[in-house]
Amino acid sequence: MIDWDRQEAAARTERLEEEEQLAAMVSRDRDISEIVRSTLTESVRGGSEASTWSVGGGFGLGFIGTGFAGLLGVAGGGGGASSSAWQNYSRGLAANSLQQLRDRTMQSASAVRSQRSTVVQTVRQGQSKRV
Repeated sequence: MIDWDRQEAAARTERLEEEEQLAAMVSRDRDISEIVRSTLTESVRGGSEASTWSVGGGFGLGFIGTGFAGLLGVAGGGGGASSSAWQNYSRGLAANSLQQLRDRTMQSASAVRSQRSTVVQTVRQGQSKRV
């Protein structure tokens, strides 16, 4: 009597690893400041002055008829006028303006990709023979 036995062994190991990383960033920063100041001053002064004076007088003499009669008259007068006008004018103007603008943009992106693969294969056979 013959007893026969056979054995076989096989092994397979496979490993795969993959990794990917991506990072991106965009940044923007803007700052604007504007200041405007304005001042206006105006001043006007004007005037007029007038003065008038007058003096008048009269003298009269007269005779009447054949006889002796006489008239005598004296008159006089004076007058004056004065006028004055003045004007003062002043004006002031002030203006302030302030403008500020701030702008900030930030963008960020990140991606991570990973892959792992493992394969293990084992085969075993056996054989033996007995007589």
